[in-house]
This record gives sequence, C-alpha cells and structure tokens, in this order.
Amino acid sequence: MSQDDPASTAPAPGLRARLTQALELLAGRVSAEGEAYRLERENADLLRASLQTQGEWVREALKELTRLNDLAVAAEGRALTAEASLAQLRREFDAVSARQQAWLDKGTKPMYDALAAVQTLSGRGVPAFVRADARPAFQPHASGRAATVAVVSAPKAGTYLIAEILKALGFQDCGVHGAEWGLADLRWGDRGGLLARLQSLNVVVPLADYIGLVRPGDFMLSHLPPTETAKAALTSTRKIAAVREVRTAFVSFMRYAVQHGLVEGAEEMAALEGPARMAAFARSSGAQSFFDLTRPISDWAGPDVIRVRFEDLTGPDGAQWVEAIAAHVLTIGETADALDMSSLLSTKTLTASGARTDLSAWWNDDVEAAFVEEGGPEINQSFGYPP
Repeated sequence: MSQDDPASTAPAPGLRARLTQALELLAGRVSAEGEAYRLERENADLLRASLQTQGEWVREALKELTRLNDLAVAAEGRALTAEASLAQLRREFDAVSARQQAWLDKGTKPMYDALAAVQTLSGRGVPAFVRADARPAFQPHASGRAATVAVVSAPKAGTYLIAEILKALGFQDCGVHGAEWGLADLRWGDRGGLLARLQSLNVVVPLADYIGLVRPGDFMLSHLPPTETAKAALTSTRKIAAVREVRTAFVSFMRYAVQHGLVEGAEEMAALEGPARMAAFARSSGAQSFFDLTRPISDWAGPDVIRVRFEDLTGPDGAQWVEAIAAHVLTIGETADALDMSSLLSTKTLTASGARTDLSAWWNDDVEAAFVEEGGPEINQSFGYPP
C-alpha cells in the first residue's frame, strides 16, 4: 500500500473512537463552563440589581433618618419650650398659692378661728353676735373706730376710768374682762349687781380662743401680764398700761375686796378697823393676788403701748393725758371732741371703792413689812415712783 492511499492516512478505528470521545468530553466541558458562566452572569446581574435596590433603600433610609432627625430636633425644641412654659406655670401657681394663703390668713382663717371660738364659748354659756360682715363679736354692732384697744392695767390703777375715756372717744366696751385663763362676762344684767355674782361670770377658756371676738372699735379691760401668750394674742391691739403708786393701790384693792366679799375671811376683816384690817388683808390670799397681778405690768413696752399713771390722769394735767391716750388709740383721720374731765372723774365706775384712798388711815409698820416682803418698793420703782 502506497503512502498516497487515503486508507493509509485514516485514523485507526480505535483512535477515532477516542477522538470522538475526547471531542464529546471537550464539548461537554465547554457546555458546562458556558452554563457556569451563564449562571455567574445571572448571579452578577442579580447582585447588581440587589445592590441597586439596596442603594435605593439606603438612600431612602438616609432620607428617613434625616426626616426623623429633623423631627427629633423640632421635638427637642418643643420640649424645651414646654419646660420653660411649665416652669412659668409653676411660678405663677406658686404666686397664686401664696396670694391665696395670704388671703386665707388675712380673711378666712381668722373667720374660721372666730367661729370656732363662738362654738367653744357658746357651749360654755357665753353667747356671741354675728355682725354684718358675717364675723362674730362680743358686741352686735361696730363702733366705727378703726383700732382695737386692750387695757392692761395694774389692779385699782384706773382701769374703769380709762374705760370711760375710751367710750368718750367713740370706742365701745366689748363687755368681757380678759385673762389668760379665761374671761369674766360682764355684758348681762344690772351692773350694780355684777360684783356680787362675779365668780359665776367667770368662764375658763384660753385667751387665744376668744380674743378674735374683740373687734376693731372695741376695747377689752384686763390685768394681763406680758407673757408670750398674751403678747401674741394682743399683737394687733393698741395697749394702755395703767399703773398707780403701789401702796395706795394696795389699800384701795383691800377696800374693794373686803367690801364685796372677794377674799376669804372678808367678814372677819370687815369687823377690824384701819391698819388692823389692812394688816390682816396683807397676809391673805387676796394680797398675793394683788401683787401677782401688779408686778408684771411694768414689762409692757413697745410702740403699741402707752403707760398712764393714775395720779396723772386724776391730777391737774389729766386733760393732757387724755389727749395722749386719744393720740395713741385714734388712727389717722379720726377725731374726737374735747372731753369733760370733771364729768369723767365723777363717773361711778364698776370697781370704785368709795372716797379717794387716805394711806395714813390704813398703814402701819406691820403692813409695811408685808409690803416689803412682796417686793412692793421694787414694783413702785419699776412704775417710775419712789420706792
């Protein structure tokens, strides 16, 4: 067989089979790689689309975050404004509350306190009146004067003489005699018989519970000492502290107490004369009461207190002292007519003990000794008298 014979160049059957197989494998591999490429291309397209979608979402998210941040800034501004408004409201509320409390303290609270006092006093047989302003008082009508006056006198130092002066100046007697422990209600019945039943007129009730019924234009008589309780109760009053030379006042008090049976053993004392009666009284409980009431009066002091001596009121300069009392108790714009001193001095007062006291008719060494033991000379000096 020659070299040019086609048969001599044809692959052997086994070789053709292997080539075919190889070509098929190559074709399969190419096809597989093409499929893989296609899948990778699809995946790349999907990833690109996903990234594009995510980019849009991110952009939308950024827009939303920006919007929410703007809202947060606006909300924070509104919150700050609200806090400022709330603080202003708190300040306004506090101011209104303070004004309301001041109003309550000035108006409603005293009214409730006074009504409570009415209830307390009524339950103890001490009636009160309700005035046109719906507030209670010991007297039914106002006098028209502006000030409230408290007479804080030593016993037998002109307490009821000062009452007559105050009446002449346009004030009215509230009708009770005040004390820290209670009061004596002197408003009812014949005044001439009051002293005979004085003990039955006493009512035990704290000063703070009834002082509110002594209204502007009224005055209250008392022998109140300047304790913290009394000073607090009488804060808004104008006070008149009346004093008298203590020996003379002591004798006058004895005459008054024995005459009206206001001291234990009064009948036995009444049977004695002059210094003997006075000496018996000087060792009694009545003398102790006199000094206990007299001793503290010198401690009343301050711009709302005027001290008046009995001897000055009843002496030649009495009119000047009445003018001083008027200046003390009348408010700006209030006036009063000139007073008739002779008429005032001749008025028979509730506790008058008769003719003016003559010390020499009642005094001796025994009485002086008792007087000194009680600190009488020191009290006299505190009142501005010789010991």
